[in-house]
Amino acid sequence: MKILMLMGGAEEGGLEKHFVELGNDLAGHCQLVAVAHDKYRDRFNDQVRYRSLDLSRSRRNPLMLWQLARLIRQEKPDLIHAQGGKAARILAALRRWLPGIKLATVHGLKKKAAFYQQLDHCICVSRQAGERLGLDRFSVIYNGIEAAPAQPLPPRQSQPQVLAVGRLVEEKGFDLLLDAWQQVDAQLRIAGDGPLRAALEQQLDKLGLRDKVTLLGQRDDVPELLAHSPLVVISSRREGFSYVFAESLLAERALVVTDVPVANEVLPAELLVELNNPEALARAINRALADLDGYYQQYQPYFNFARERFSRQAMLDQTLTLYRELCDG
Repeated sequence: MKILMLMGGAEEGGLEKHFVELGNDLAGHCQLVAVAHDKYRDRFNDQVRYRSLDLSRSRRNPLMLWQLARLIRQEKPDLIHAQGGKAARILAALRRWLPGIKLATVHGLKKKAAFYQQLDHCICVSRQAGERLGLDRFSVIYNGIEAAPAQPLPPRQSQPQVLAVGRLVEEKGFDLLLDAWQQVDAQLRIAGDGPLRAALEQQLDKLGLRDKVTLLGQRDDVPELLAHSPLVVISSRREGFSYVFAESLLAERALVVTDVPVANEVLPAELLVELNNPEALARAINRALADLDGYYQQYQPYFNFARERFSRQAMLDQTLTLYRELCDG
């Protein structure tokens, strides 16, 4: 079985992480051709056949479309797997001239999604994504991660260190979290960088939170940060699949999380916080910190769920099964 997987853009985030990790895992079980910007080439193992093509250009660029179509026809894959919306749009536009089954993974909720219906099948990283997009044919396969072993909780402190992780962008709701933190007596560390850093720095000064909140910048040691934090907060307005949610559960760290996918497919309503509501977010954080032992008891079943459903092996097994089903017709 020969699989060609493609990704548009040249950014750094959950989509790119998924593309590389799934490609490397698949390569041991099928012929895997990866097509993307050259910057990702060195992240793949020797079993992957890597074909560099800059798909960060406009999806209507005629030269790029011609180059991609020629490349795919040269490779003659049994199945073409587009990762993300841009790659899926390109695949849908070229579908009539390409061999093989056409499949795309939906990594986030999109308002315009008619192009997904033009493909043979879709994978959604949350059930809500597929239902909101009104897809006729989709499978839910959660993103899998290789997490560090669970760590014991850190010693109790008068002001515990609460952790939030993510790109500093509007979707992650860190401005809402800072508003909430005016009512929380704990230390908050935010790991991540992005275009809203300056605005968040200004908000910290305006709210007088410099003694309680630290913007750590981009960090590569999230497992270590989790080990020193008894509670993780996800304040997002929107999510496709939250790696922070999965990694926190695998590290056996309880969360306060807004009502976003995939959290709202795993957790009961009483453990979710209303979107865009700093007051509700503050109440939920204070409630969790006031009785961490009791809060952790509520989370025990979801630590077990994460070990079964959020591993890279589970993602690999489900993806290969779907490939075989589609190719066998």
